[in-house]
Amino acid sequence: MLKEIKEECLKENINISKYPITLDSWDVSKQLKEQLDELGFTKIIMAGKSSYVFEGEDFKGKGSEWKKRVDYQENQWGIDVPCVRKQLSNPTFGELNLWFFYSGYDKLRETGLP
Repeated sequence: MLKEIKEECLKENINISKYPITLDSWDVSKQLKEQLDELGFTKIIMAGKSSYVFEGEDFKGKGSEWKKRVDYQENQWGIDVPCVRKQLSNPTFGELNLWFFYSGYDKLRETGLP
């Protein structure tokens, strides 16, 4: 279906593969990444990456573990939520940039609340 949408957009001189595509990690697989690559999508944003293992610097672990280890910074990229970008690697996705956002839920967990 995405192939047909891309073709229709190209008729209007709009190349949608130049724009990032966002997917929930539940739907992401190596096969889907390869299919998106074939269609020209190179900017893939994966949401909910907590169960995938990423490697970088001197640590290898799930996204949820990285989220606890990173140094969040205030006033980044024009948003009001502390965040950080890390360059990591994953066997399925290769080299990629992950953005981690500090949420109110994170603050609750630090205090020991569920």
